[in-house]
Amino acid sequence: MLISLTLFLILLILLKRQKKQLDKLRNRERMLNTTFDQSYQFIGLLDLEGKIIEINNAARGLVRKDIQDYRDRQLWDVSIFPDDRNLHQWTGEAVKQAQKGITSRKYIEMTPNRGKKIFIDMSVKPILDSRGRPVQIICEGRDITDREEALKLIENLKNSLKSIIDSMPSLLIGVDSGGRITHWNRAAEDRTGVTASEAENRDLYEVFPDFPLEREDLSGPLKENRLWSKRIQNKLNWLELSLFPLVGGTQGRAVIRIDDITEKVRLDELMVNNEKMVSVGGLASGLAHEINTPLSGIIQSADLIRRRLTDSSMTANIRSAEEAGTDMESLVRYMDARGIPGILQAINHSGIRAAAIIKNMLDFTRISDSSFRDCDITELIDNTLELARSDYDLKSKYDFKSIDIIRHYQDDLPPVPCKADKFQQVLLNIVKNAAQALSSRKDSSEPPRIEISLKTERKDLCLVIADNGPGMDEGVRTRVFEPFFTTREIGSATGLGLSVSYFIVTENLNGTISLESSPGRGAVFTIRLPLKQSTHDFKGEVDDEA
Repeated sequence: MLISLTLFLILLILLKRQKKQLDKLRNRERMLNTTFDQSYQFIGLLDLEGKIIEINNAARGLVRKDIQDYRDRQLWDVSIFPDDRNLHQWTGEAVKQAQKGITSRKYIEMTPNRGKKIFIDMSVKPILDSRGRPVQIICEGRDITDREEALKLIENLKNSLKSIIDSMPSLLIGVDSGGRITHWNRAAEDRTGVTASEAENRDLYEVFPDFPLEREDLSGPLKENRLWSKRIQNKLNWLELSLFPLVGGTQGRAVIRIDDITEKVRLDELMVNNEKMVSVGGLASGLAHEINTPLSGIIQSADLIRRRLTDSSMTANIRSAEEAGTDMESLVRYMDARGIPGILQAINHSGIRAAAIIKNMLDFTRISDSSFRDCDITELIDNTLELARSDYDLKSKYDFKSIDIIRHYQDDLPPVPCKADKFQQVLLNIVKNAAQALSSRKDSSEPPRIEISLKTERKDLCLVIADNGPGMDEGVRTRVFEPFFTTREIGSATGLGLSVSYFIVTENLNGTISLESSPGRGAVFTIRLPLKQSTHDFKGEVDDEA
């Protein structure tokens, strides 16, 4: 009896423990089912043949509406993606891999029922028993459409930003606080020959050894994370460097922008020079008028002295000589013996020449109506050369008077319709450039020379201006008519003289201008002007001042 009671109690205890175990298993199963059904992922439990045992609520949304019972059927047969054969094939292959204990994974792009395209991260995994053998298969899918769209949006924004940065003419270089490159635009690639992929994460001065700023000068603004800008003269160019600290969680990073502002600097200098020239022009005009009055007095007085001392037929001269105890013959002999008539004549000639120079300067600086008029080109050339002879460049130390001017003018040249002031400006620019080139010659075996030839060729007037200067190479020759191009130091020339001359000849005078030159053989400018202009431009006869 006691044994039976003991066995009964043990059995009761075992039953209670079993019940508790079953309750735990049921609770765990309930929790697993709840998790299974409430998961946002698509989950399907398959047998080893790939037939459905169970799918969760999320996966049931991918079952076709005409399917009443999905169990014991192939997953693909009940899905809403019946047309994607590639996906069907991949799923079949993944089931075969799972039978071997191998997990398969694929990012899938699908369009359910011809609706909105979706992206799914899908995996097929084997469920193994205690011996590591596959007993079932679990298929999981996660909708990553939002993530893919966000990634595409980010990629589009990155591409748009890169396009914007690459389209800018400035060099844009992103750097961190240590000077390592984070961004590198196309202008930087073109400037250095280093691609963005080669430059990123490398030291700036390693990639860009010609960077126009010393490392210590750049490190200060980088560490202080402050806006900074500086102009730098680099050989023949002016550069503007700007450093912009990045904001918004990018502490210690910055963007360096490099702009070539040579043209801007030269334009600024040109504007200043233009203001100076306007002032100098007004001053020169006023001085010329002021000088003309005493100069006329000098010329007249010198002529009067000559007549009173050398004219022996003048009654007043004879009477004054007798009153002084001499006669005109003795006075004339004395004057001739001392060379005084020649001195007086030289004074007179110098005064007349000075007056001619002043007149040429006034004619050149005078504002004209810029209309075509019949002009004597030889006279315009001679007047311009006379004006150029009064020029002396203190910086280059060239003196126009030291240059031989050789003229070859065709006889009986006809009047040519021309804008006199424009033509003189072109000629003055060219001969001054020639004088500057001649001043830099290293070969002094022959004297500096400018030859000017003038003749008619068919319907054109041909003007050739040649010098025996150092000449220029092909790279310089092809660029001499470009605005702001100069081989002289920044600040010593604007690089506009020949470009303005080209514009005047081609646009204002309806002609052509060309250049031939090579190193050591000087330069030859050829200007051709039509002997006849259109009636729309032609204004008729030249006035007295032209």
